[in-house]
Amino acid sequence: MSVLDYELPYMATIGINNALSMTVYDTDGVTPLVPTAGTLVVTDGSEVLEAPVVTAGSTSTATLLAASTAARSTSTRLLLTWLLTIAGDTKPYIRSGYLVNNQLYPVLSDLMITRRMPHLLSVLGSEVTTLENWRDSAWNELQRWLIIKGKRLDLALDQWAFVDMHRYWTVEILAGEFLASSTSDVDWYAIRDDMKAKRIEQQDTVSLHWDTNKDGTADESATEAVQGPVWLNEPYRGY
Repeated sequence: MSVLDYELPYMATIGINNALSMTVYDTDGVTPLVPTAGTLVVTDGSEVLEAPVVTAGSTSTATLLAASTAARSTSTRLLLTWLLTIAGDTKPYIRSGYLVNNQLYPVLSDLMITRRMPHLLSVLGSEVTTLENWRDSAWNELQRWLIIKGKRLDLALDQWAFVDMHRYWTVEILAGEFLASSTSDVDWYAIRDDMKAKRIEQQDTVSLHWDTNKDGTADESATEAVQGPVWLNEPYRGY
């Protein structure tokens, strides 16, 4: 059985060129299966938006042109149907997607984490030189949470509002991974539980705004009134 490499619906921004890609792995989830040919049809519900030219490879690519979405409204019904020929066998590989007005991009860096926890990398050991994988995992979890919250399509919000939540979620995931294998005297259980509590508090307090009428400003009636994000304590002793 093939494994597809994506964790979230594809987010296509209305009115710009959108880079599309599809990677198909073997059953091990590691070895990419390389197609020799491919086609793609992008639909929004029953309407065909475009059939972009596909460049087949270990990661097959295509471009959804700006003109194909410029006159569209936001939608949760986007489907990307890739028809890829792998080892002589042609099969469809389908990814769902959204048409959105705005993309969200993470603004959290390793430095923004280690400034608060200055000894974190040294505690993790010399084999860990970056927190990128944990930051990426936390960002995907945050995106899924926003989708579950609803009205993701109309979200109008600066990325900075998620910095604290993203930081807490990153360290929570990291601590959960190291609590069973670490030989240091760091209490990873306490760190994980504390970061989880702070992350949940952020989920309860972060201010979400929506632009449901697409006029470029947040709707007053579609704003969750909350407190601002704060860092509640000093870094852990031993960091």
